[in-house]
Amino acid sequence: MNSDSLSKAISITSSTMRKVGVAIFWVLIAVDIAVAISSHMSFSQILVIDILVLGASFAVLTRSAYLKINENKLRTEVEKRESARIAEAARLQAHKDQQEATRKELIDVNSNSLQSFESLPEQLSNAEQFLDQAERDYQENAFAPFWNTVELATMQLGGFDNTVARLAHFSQRHEALSKTYEATAPRFPINVKSVGGMAAAVTTTDRMKTIVRKAQTNFQFAMIYEQRKTNQLLVAGFTNLAQALDGMSSRIASSIDELGGNISAMSSAMQESFSTLGQQIQTSNQQIVESVDALHSTSQQSAANDQSRHDDANERHDRALEMLDNIQRHRKPTGFYMGVGTEPAT
Repeated sequence: MNSDSLSKAISITSSTMRKVGVAIFWVLIAVDIAVAISSHMSFSQILVIDILVLGASFAVLTRSAYLKINENKLRTEVEKRESARIAEAARLQAHKDQQEATRKELIDVNSNSLQSFESLPEQLSNAEQFLDQAERDYQENAFAPFWNTVELATMQLGGFDNTVARLAHFSQRHEALSKTYEATAPRFPINVKSVGGMAAAVTTTDRMKTIVRKAQTNFQFAMIYEQRKTNQLLVAGFTNLAQALDGMSSRIASSIDELGGNISAMSSAMQESFSTLGQQIQTSNQQIVESVDALHSTSQQSAANDQSRHDDANERHDRALEMLDNIQRHRKPTGFYMGVGTEPAT
């Protein structure tokens, strides 16, 4: 019998006993009246009967009061347990909702990271094309167009640096979310190999510095540069062209190093997590193992979706990495483009 049923039973019993007590009282009055009319019993006999009946009535009413007190206590206990059950259910639902929100944010972080990584080859390729044009402008003595093209190349490299910095931010966010996510977090799409591919940008900035340095040694190009070096440049972290040309290479290298450090830390943390989980499974009893399995299990449809998303992300990542590698492999050494490295054509 559960607590609610027991409470109802006690309530019914208590009510019945109160009615019995009242009935006994009225029986006592009826007996007194009957005896008084018949006068077959003495006063002492009637008094004894009254005392016995009153005692029985008192016992019944006392028991009824006791049951009523227990009924109130039990009802209070039932209400407490029900409140606790509702509160626990609400807590579990809130926790489930929070975990689902974390899972969705992890997926969004990975999606945004992959999109950012895919934009890197285009930004770097654009910078290389602008540098190609700058070399042609130099060869043709196109003084103002040369610096226009250098500015465009600088802005593309600045965008590349901003993208790498954004990836570093995403990696930190992914790591923070993974610590609060109780299931297996989706793997961050950027890895050490990805970071290695970004190093192609350092070579591009070095190429730009070489081209700019060559132009600065030419009086006519240098005159135009002096007029434009303090012009405002729309590249985050730099206020003008001179600052961007001087600091772009180190800025990109620093951003790549930061991202690489984050990725290495995430890899180490993941390996440590797997090691710890393995030790826990070895030292835990079967009940704990079953609890972990239940906690980390997902539906077949969800697992299929995750696998499909993972495969698509890997394919997109590898394609972008290959594009970065191609930019690096197909780049000729500075000085071989349209005669740069020699005096401008006359």
